[in-house]
Amino acid sequence: YARKHGLPRVHSSRVWSRAVRAKLRDKGINLGVVANFDQRLPEALLAIPENGFINLHPSLLPAYRGPNPLEYILLNQEPTSGVTWHAVAPEIDAGDILAQEAFDVELDYGVKDLMRISLRLANQLLPPLLADISAGRAKAIPQDERQASTYPKAGPAEMNKLAAMGKF
Repeated sequence: YARKHGLPRVHSSRVWSRAVRAKLRDKGINLGVVANFDQRLPEALLAIPENGFINLHPSLLPAYRGPNPLEYILLNQEPTSGVTWHAVAPEIDAGDILAQEAFDVELDYGVKDLMRISLRLANQLLPPLLADISAGRAKAIPQDERQASTYPKAGPAEMNKLAAMGKF
């Protein structure tokens, strides 16, 4: 999306470095967008863009926080899933919800199916969300911590079970 629309981008595997903070300041970035990102953003970095950072998470937050929601959604045989764009907060996947959309999980879906559908929905939600943020009309909905669930990185046992289920 950023490349297609000529928006500035900063790529780094070391988000804690001073160089990354300098790049953000130098490019005058007023909103950071992250997706498929496995690092906690330091508060010093979060404070740089005027509008903070938003993150794509492939679940209906506050459920299924963590690095591998799709795998656990399938393991738990959830009938629905979805995508969430949320404000990045110091706590992983805990920021206010900015946009969210659900979809039905069919019995024959695997991880790749959930990823494909999630990316399509996320791409549909992003342009109007960016417009709302830019215009100051984005609605931030705090996550209900009573509904929150967090899952760890899927390990070999989970991957083997998914493979046995024909989901991976």
